[in-house]
Amino acid sequence: MLTQGDRANASVTWKWWQWSSGCFFQPPWDENDPHWQDLDTQIEEGDLVRVIRQSVDDGSFDVEAVWDVYSGRGSAACPPDLLLKLMIYEHCRGRTKPIQWYRDLNSDSKVQWLMFGMKVAQRTLYRFRDRVGSLLEHWNQQVLDLAVTEDLVEGRQASIDGTTVAANASRRKLGNMRQVEDRLERLKQAMSSSPETTSEDSAEQSHEPGWMAKTDTGKLEQHTRYSKAKNRLSEMHAENGKRRSDKRKPEEKIVVSLTDPESIFGLDKEKVYRPLYNVQTVSDLATDFVLAYEVFAQHSDSGTLQPLMNKIHESGIQVEDLLADAGYPVGERETRHPTFLGSLRYMGKCFCS
Repeated sequence: MLTQGDRANASVTWKWWQWSSGCFFQPPWDENDPHWQDLDTQIEEGDLVRVIRQSVDDGSFDVEAVWDVYSGRGSAACPPDLLLKLMIYEHCRGRTKPIQWYRDLNSDSKVQWLMFGMKVAQRTLYRFRDRVGSLLEHWNQQVLDLAVTEDLVEGRQASIDGTTVAANASRRKLGNMRQVEDRLERLKQAMSSSPETTSEDSAEQSHEPGWMAKTDTGKLEQHTRYSKAKNRLSEMHAENGKRRSDKRKPEEKIVVSLTDPESIFGLDKEKVYRPLYNVQTVSDLATDFVLAYEVFAQHSDSGTLQPLMNKIHESGIQVEDLLADAGYPVGERETRHPTFLGSLRYMGKCFCS
């Protein structure tokens, strides 16, 4: 098993090779630049931005995987370790949108210090967020393992709770199966047309609907998204067919969000009907440290307890008492899970394992 020092040395070696090979371009400043040094004197010791920079540079958690998501082909890219520091710092401040990071690159002195004066395109920030999405759970597990190793977290008493969060999707752009299939067919026809045919037949091109992307890349992204929407609608139609005849919805009333077909529709905290996700977390009662989390595309909390219990068990944490509310139905399977050594406290009642 690699130590933090081993990981830090490997990360430095890997970054030097990537930069020297031209895969990534270097930032405009370094630590000897007067602009960076001037900003450095304005940031206090122990500031959050310094802690994050030091944690990534020292290998407190393994970030080599973020370099691997780049193919090393094409034009030089922004150094991903700097983008990672930016993402972590902004999330710690509650600024989770890449558009906010983009603005801070031009106005926030601490962000400029962290990024060595680098200017990054807004689209690059969005792409980076999407690239590292699959790595977040792995990083969270590394931080949890480190906290357990340092005896910062025991996890013997924990609580489970959930909340709905708005999906990054429009609540007005909805589609049923007929509409989605129609759009997929029109996209297929548009993408199969040759450039010569398209340029010669300008009248036909002017008949493209307003919802259709103008570029081939945009059309391909739309086709991928609508294909997911069709699969999701097929699942919903199958579920609807299993209901009693008096409980079934008309087929044209079964709709999904065309911008995020995996989300579900429901009322948010402000009673607005919109696409949502159900975020569940299990937290240590003593420290509020998140022991496990998961995102579900469902309205209720039913069935969310078991996956989170499995994650905690894989982490080697043994929960003696778990506090839950009335939204979590429990049964023999949950209370006999090896994660539990004691009991599950459920709305004031105690279910002993």
